[in-house]
Amino acid sequence: MSQDQNQAGRSRQPGLRRLARARAALEAGYQRPRSGQRRLRRLALLLLLLLGLPVGPLGLPSVGWAGAGPGGSTANTSSPIATAPDPLFDDEPGAEAPARLGDYADPLEAVNRRTHAFNSTVEEWLLDPVSEAYSKSVPASARHGVRGVLRNLDEPTNAINGLLQLQWSHAATAAGRFIINTTIGLAGVLDPATGMGLDSRSSNFGETLADAGVKSGPYLVLPLIGPTNARDGTGIVVDFFFRPTTWILGPIDLLTWTAIHGGTAGVAIKEENLEAIDALKQSSLDYYAALRSAHHQMREAELRQNQATRLSD
Repeated sequence: MSQDQNQAGRSRQPGLRRLARARAALEAGYQRPRSGQRRLRRLALLLLLLLGLPVGPLGLPSVGWAGAGPGGSTANTSSPIATAPDPLFDDEPGAEAPARLGDYADPLEAVNRRTHAFNSTVEEWLLDPVSEAYSKSVPASARHGVRGVLRNLDEPTNAINGLLQLQWSHAATAAGRFIINTTIGLAGVLDPATGMGLDSRSSNFGETLADAGVKSGPYLVLPLIGPTNARDGTGIVVDFFFRPTTWILGPIDLLTWTAIHGGTAGVAIKEENLEAIDALKQSSLDYYAALRSAHHQMREAELRQNQATRLSD
């Protein structure tokens, strides 16, 4: 070997020795992750990917990191955290607000609240005094007879909706109750049909629509009628034409009938539920929201009960 080659080999040895020492230092400071640690890292990386977070080349989330700004500070003014919606908790832009748990969707809340305020004024100044006077001045037996007459006039509606729901026994029972209680029961003041084994079961076109799979739709508050929803509000209109009073009474008498029997604001209905309504008003911070939730729960329970009754027939 020539002298020049020996000198070149010796000049490369310090560089090779430094490289070997650096590699040994790296290997001494780095330990290969155990299998359990690798699985955890892979699981974390998969979770980040599922959440839609951008992942850096080292498998670390790059959200909120925009590099170091002047002076070594981290510049995160353009961080996606401040602008991008949270994929778990934020709604899509322009998306309709979801219904609350155990409550109706209420996209017409502003209009509904104004109608609710109108109904509350009518109740406070007219229906509440009339209901209290009615409860105090009319004997309990007479009030029971009035409710019986009102229920009897609903039997044709029950019969027609029973036919529409293909519940033949229910339709026959409602028709039989109407004939018997109208004649023997003095227009429904008495209820001999129940003693004959013909039990009462309320039905309406809103229930018929629900049985056909129609959703409740948004919450509605109707003048004087009170809380309902889009499906049951349609049912109220249809049932209106099913009742015999629609074709017997004139416009003035029909308005009086609606004031007595209509919805949650009717005198007979308020008299029957006066204590429960007053308790709801006094115990709720927002009577409108409390009434909406109570109506939803009551209506859903009624539909489930009617469905269970139909299945047991």
